[in-house]
Amino acid sequence: MRKVFKGHHVLGKKVIRVVMKVKDSQRHLGPPQSLEEVRDNLESSSTSKKCPLKAHNTMSGAEQHPELWLSKEQKVRRTLQSYGCDMHSESERNVEERLASGVMSVGGPQQGSGWPPGQVKWVSEEQVRQVLTWEQLIPAVTHALQSYSRGSDHPQGAVQPLRFRVNVPQHQGTMLAMPGMVTGVSLAVKVFTWYPNNTARGLPTRTSIILLLHQDTGLPAAVLQGDTITAMRTAAASAVATLQVLKGKDKMREKEGKLVVAVLGAGAQARSHAHVMAHVLNVDKVIVWARRSEAAEELCQMLRSESIPATAAATVQQAVAAADVINCCTSTSTPLLQARWVKPGAHINSIGAASPNKQELEKDLVRSAIIYTDSYEAAMKESGDIIATEAEVYAEIGEVLLGTKPLLADKITIFKSLGLAVEDAVSAQLVFDALSAEEE
Repeated sequence: MRKVFKGHHVLGKKVIRVVMKVKDSQRHLGPPQSLEEVRDNLESSSTSKKCPLKAHNTMSGAEQHPELWLSKEQKVRRTLQSYGCDMHSESERNVEERLASGVMSVGGPQQGSGWPPGQVKWVSEEQVRQVLTWEQLIPAVTHALQSYSRGSDHPQGAVQPLRFRVNVPQHQGTMLAMPGMVTGVSLAVKVFTWYPNNTARGLPTRTSIILLLHQDTGLPAAVLQGDTITAMRTAAASAVATLQVLKGKDKMREKEGKLVVAVLGAGAQARSHAHVMAHVLNVDKVIVWARRSEAAEELCQMLRSESIPATAAATVQQAVAAADVINCCTSTSTPLLQARWVKPGAHINSIGAASPNKQELEKDLVRSAIIYTDSYEAAMKESGDIIATEAEVYAEIGEVLLGTKPLLADKITIFKSLGLAVEDAVSAQLVFDALSAEEE
């Protein structure tokens, strides 16, 4: 007695009708005798002795959808598995090894489909550090801030939705996806993760990857490790805001450029902000405070080794009392900086508390200051310092750069930085262009 099983299996727009006739006593079916026999069976539409298959092409989908065209070995494996034919493990390994090595490419992607081989660069943190400089980055970030404030409809504008947040509560983690495009310049998306419990595992708590795309084709150009880019582009934005706001602070200009800079925190953002402030300002000294005094002292030692005068402070109040420019680069959830500690006319770059349930600045300080930001939308929806205090944001710093909003700086000023995907995009493009130029 024979049983007949009929079925249809769709593989990329190609329909394979399989008719299987199997004796009851031969339910376990082995593989074809050889891979060569598999090819012969498919090409001639004949059936093998071990696993009877008959394939009929009912439509020419390969020509219509070359991106879905599978190798013949893959078709055989999927068809056998779908209809209950058991391939011996050794035969399956042989198929996978030959596919991986490129020896068996029969039925692979047709010309014009897929990505050109070898065209997607992998860029490490070390490579980023070698080519990314403040001299190039600050003008690029300035352009990104201006483009963002122009809007998405402007021919020199930018497109950037709010970042997408995915919480991972079982591991107390968070993932953010940040796509952005600066028209005519760059297109990219950054994926950023924050896993505070990684400290106990000896792993980084923050990691980021940037996918850079060719704006004209949408094809991937490079995948870059993004931690250095994130730290540097954020600090570059703070430098742009600081330089712009200081133009309106007469008392600071009267000091002949000798400024005291405070840095709260000792992590990557704190290091990057200390470096960029020493690069763009004539700094008298940098004062560092961190929750762990040893971390503050380590940062000071590093800065001194680079000829940047730096001292550690025991308290936040001591760090900011004489400061003309204050950089808040902490992960605090509760207000850290109080109004009574900040001298009149000082400028504050607030980098932390980039979520609605966190605050870095005391309520009275926020409400008494002139507030600039990189994005109105992000500030009103993501910044706990703005949401909790119901403070008014005066302008995007890009608007001031464009001249569409006048500069106000006659009292304490705050640049509330949420971080823009367009900053990541232009930074990644800079790195990609620099590395590509080195290869020419």
